[in-house]
Amino acid sequence: MHLNRLDSLEGKAQPLFQRWLQHPEYDDYWKSMTPQGEEFGKIQIPVFCTTGYYEGDQLGALYY
Repeated sequence: MHLNRLDSLEGKAQPLFQRWLQHPEYDDYWKSMTPQGEEFGKIQIPVFCTTGYYEGDQLGALYY
């Protein structure tokens, strides 16, 4: 079985899963789901984030 049909194990294709597969790179589709540039400054909610030296996504935690 090809991984692009993994969703069919349930018996039917899942449109969202198939859409994700159509965007394997960080393109405009994925960028539209996260704040970009000046949009970060418009976020007005408190955020608590903790990370550490051995954290796999420390750079992501610090960036976002």
